[in-house]
Amino acid sequence: MPNILIETDPFLDGEIQHPTFDGTENNLNNTDWGSAGSELLNQAPLDYSDSISAPSGQDRPAPREISNTMANQEGPVVSEAGLSNMVWAMGQFLDHDLSLTPALSRADALAAGETLDIEIPDDDPYMNPDGVDGLSINFQRSGAIDGTGDSADNPRQLPNIITSWIDGSNIYGSDNERADSLRSFNGGRLRVSDGNLLPVLEVENDNPGPPDTELFAAGDIRANENVVLSSMHTLFVREHNRLAGSLANEHPDWTDEQIFQRARQINVAQFQHIVFEEYLPSLLGQSLDEYEGYDASVNPGISRTFSTAAFRFGHTMVSPEIARLEDNGEEIAEGNLNLADAFFPNADELRSTGIDPIIRGSISTLSQNADTQVIDELRNLLFS
Repeated sequence: MPNILIETDPFLDGEIQHPTFDGTENNLNNTDWGSAGSELLNQAPLDYSDSISAPSGQDRPAPREISNTMANQEGPVVSEAGLSNMVWAMGQFLDHDLSLTPALSRADALAAGETLDIEIPDDDPYMNPDGVDGLSINFQRSGAIDGTGDSADNPRQLPNIITSWIDGSNIYGSDNERADSLRSFNGGRLRVSDGNLLPVLEVENDNPGPPDTELFAAGDIRANENVVLSSMHTLFVREHNRLAGSLANEHPDWTDEQIFQRARQINVAQFQHIVFEEYLPSLLGQSLDEYEGYDASVNPGISRTFSTAAFRFGHTMVSPEIARLEDNGEEIAEGNLNLADAFFPNADELRSTGIDPIIRGSISTLSQNADTQVIDELRNLLFS
């Protein structure tokens, strides 16, 4: 990232102004738009079978059957556009800054009759090689917003529990409590652990593995999903702390709060610049239209169709192997990682090599093609 030093004092006389962590107050006419806990938008008509909350699709093919028929990828299919694996890495990092709708726990879903387990076909070669009847993938419905789903005039609505803005909530958190837990409150810096890695803290984390798995803490609870994503989180935490150090040197009279908020502002601005000037043009093959100015009438919320379907295209780009390279481009002594071995690893996986080999590998290798096909490691092993 660029070596930015700030020469002018952004905090003149008066109260420090900075964005909220929960995404409120960005739109002064509609202060809750885009905030954590707001509804996912319904750009497509809702299609509950009872027009209230009951799921539809009982007469349609099962999702796993559709997956086997439509999404089975046989062997590598590298990006026709020459996109690197860093593109899907940035896409997942961005996705985790924009939306998160949690599923009910298994126990709560069973108690409420809210399971939608996915039938596994008898002839499924990966998940049911022995042809056993009645196998299924455990699946729980998404949690609904309280007070919705009681009539056709008030159908079930889904929450986005993080901010929908590109505001670095995946770095800093979507509420004050999470944000405070990540701060050192010394020199405006974020906490880190040994090796200049993400901190290990007693905070909520997504963890489908053993309960004693040691996980890193970040602004988003999914930061440990794979080592590439954890490396992206680490990169932006390190950039925040680099900026904080530069600001402290330039402005020795600034408080911890001033340094932290200014470093956060620059870090998020750089992230936004990467998204709009590098990531999206690379992905789309063209630059975006010129920005025409702020429109307060536009609801910045994330739609169900985007969160649940459209932005999942990145899954088709994920490669089966995570390259780990030395600075000379050679594979490190520990070797590359199979993606199937990199889902929610213990924190020791990154401690052993650091993030540098993973970032180099992601930049230096081609992603899979953006199409309808998904590699076995994701399609067959992630939920098996």
